[in-house]
Amino acid sequence: MTTLSVAWRLCGPQADGWVTERFWAETQREQYWACGLTQWVDVLTSEGATDARRKLSVLLREPAFEDCDWILLEHIARRIDAWTEPDVIGEDELRRAYHPLGAGALATAAGRARAAAQHPEQTRVPLELLAAWRARILESIPRWERAGR
Repeated sequence: MTTLSVAWRLCGPQADGWVTERFWAETQREQYWACGLTQWVDVLTSEGATDARRKLSVLLREPAFEDCDWILLEHIARRIDAWTEPDVIGEDELRRAYHPLGAGALATAAGRARAAAQHPEQTRVPLELLAAWRARILESIPRWERAGR
């Protein structure tokens, strides 16, 4: 993820496409590990409000955001909620989300398929909730992406 930060620092907005492609490609790897990306989101969003917000909005406007996994999505939601009043998602709603196998079980397509086979209804409900969260986050972008300028 350091390479992504360096690309944005050196090339600015010209690197948007390259960075977003690589960021979301990471989530499609067979051995995907959401914590690496959440750490990078922490670094990204702590760089400075205006530029960090622009960069996060660029990442979220990518079609690949529609497949953003639960762990990364929760992390992004908390970062955005820190910038918005009222919250876009809110801590209470984040805490109430549940799956018997945990959020990590739904991180990959294979994991979602296994979870759905074992717990069909208990998988459908959180997947619908995650889709709703992604939609609310996308709708919220104009509220926070330019704040602090």
